[in-house]
Amino acid sequence: MNPRSWLALGLAVALSACGGGKQAPPPSIPAEQAKVDAIFAEYARPGSPGVAVGIYRGGKQIYSAGYGYADLASNVAITPHTPFQIASTSKQFAAFSAVLLERDGKLDLDADLRDYLPYVPDFGRKITPRHLIYHTSGLRDQWDLFLLGGRSMSDRLRQSQIVTMVKRQRGLNFAPGAGFEYSNTGYTLLAELVGAVSGQTLREFSDTRIFRPLGMRDTFFSDDLSEIIPNRAHSYEQRDGKWHLAPLNYETVGATGLYATVEDLLRWAANFTRPVVGDAALIREFSEMGKLDDGSAIPYGFGLKRMTFSGHEAVYHNGSDAAFRSQFAYFPEQDFAVVLLANNGMNLQPAFEKVIAAYLPAATTQNSLPALTTPEPSLVDALQGTYLTPGGSTVLLSKGAHGLVLQ
Repeated sequence: MNPRSWLALGLAVALSACGGGKQAPPPSIPAEQAKVDAIFAEYARPGSPGVAVGIYRGGKQIYSAGYGYADLASNVAITPHTPFQIASTSKQFAAFSAVLLERDGKLDLDADLRDYLPYVPDFGRKITPRHLIYHTSGLRDQWDLFLLGGRSMSDRLRQSQIVTMVKRQRGLNFAPGAGFEYSNTGYTLLAELVGAVSGQTLREFSDTRIFRPLGMRDTFFSDDLSEIIPNRAHSYEQRDGKWHLAPLNYETVGATGLYATVEDLLRWAANFTRPVVGDAALIREFSEMGKLDDGSAIPYGFGLKRMTFSGHEAVYHNGSDAAFRSQFAYFPEQDFAVVLLANNGMNLQPAFEKVIAAYLPAATTQNSLPALTTPEPSLVDALQGTYLTPGGSTVLLSKGAHGLVLQ
């Protein structure tokens, strides 16, 4: 009798002795995990882009999974190791780089920005690095300027072009420190500031000081569109019932540009309570929300917002570029984090709140956002277009797979 036959015989005897040959039932799936799987079940099928999800609690990653495909042409599935472009969720890493340089004694967040970047025009009022971080600089948004200049967001948009636009500006939307208005320009200049102070690009500095120490091996600022990124997620949008590529041609970093995986972002979440990079005092500074020059509070800090989900407070950011979507939230009191990354243009917010609710008992019945509605098709068609906000920014409403999509 060969060794495999002996092994089979031994297993049969053991099973018989343990209950008449009945096999032990498979381990049950935790209830929270089953809820998460159900939330994203519609994407777990061939031919569909989808979502990666990661959950962290109490010092460890407790669940991560992928649903759908990263590359429809090659049938590459999404996994927890798939790099996604995370859009504006990138901002916290540019801000954290600035805080590290402040700790090094190389950067004064309250100094005149022109001391570091002399090409920034003199607007008659001092703009500081802190103004850039808090979106209180008054600088006009780079994407609005591109659109007003006749450029398309599908064009190849470079860092150097934004710097050139800044050099040509003749005014601000408001006096620095006197108002709050989201400005991607400020975070692109923050990346330039990191380079001027450290002698390294933001990509090099963040890799050396943040990502490598935390073991975030698949996270980096992409500053070269021609770079080949293995196993990356591609961006897709649905038109006429079919999926089409929705290319993202930004070659800019700071405000956006970071590629990351859900597992890497959970390693970052762990650093809030168990700091490997920085210390508890630095994390406290980084997690604080900002103020206007008159002391008025604003709902934004160092690349992060402070939000409440079902009664639980979190530091949070989301992102949206092309059809990439990202959601990141860390809950300090619960030492809990959720990360969602998508490549299908979906509105991630309802799913995000459902995932949080699956793991955290609701302290209140009120979610952070109103309930999702389904407008009439005629209303969706009528509301499509580009709108100008009172602060001068542009908002684009376009038709998506499930209604209107805001950018």
